[in-house]
Amino acid sequence: MTPVIVDLADGSASMGDLWVHDQHDSFKASILVRLFEDPRHEGAMPRPFGLF
Repeated sequence: MTPVIVDLADGSASMGDLWVHDQHDSFKASILVRLFEDPRHEGAMPRPFGLF
């Protein structure tokens, strides 16, 4: 699985193409938190965070 950042406005992806986070699914949450990359690197994925 290689995540990519998409822009829904340009029509290259739709909501059906996205993996939507489910607050009750701890498996998805653990995957999302591991996607963080150093924001100083070009093309880095944004930091996932939830409600505190």
